Amino acid sequence: SLVLTNADFAPIVTVKVVKLSLAHGMTPMSAIGFVYFGSMLASIGEIEEGYRFVKLAMNMVKRFGCKEVSGEVIFVATQTIIYREPMQTAHELYTEGHTAALEAGDIRNAS
Repeated sequence: SLVLTNADFAPIVTVKVVKLSLAHGMTPMSAIGFVYFGSMLASIGEIEEGYRFVKLAMNMVKRFGCKEVSGEVIFVATQTIIYREPMQTAHELYTEGHTAALEAGDIRNAS
């Protein structure tokens, strides 16, 4: 997880992942950068912009089928989506993220 590595560097790494993805093309791992970027935007009050990036990340996970990061992307996305969508939707996403993390062997996000 990006945040567990070193929380102080998380914003720098997040922006770098987004810039690299925009400059050189999307990869399945780009979703991690976009979801954290959206979460960062929402945390500073830019909820609409953050929501758009989070939705982009969610769509990327579905499009690329990247199961390795889907649990983490869904969990981080849920923290922003809750501001825009009904609580039931967030709960369903949380459950989906838990299942995806379990299937990928992502113990941190499955617990």
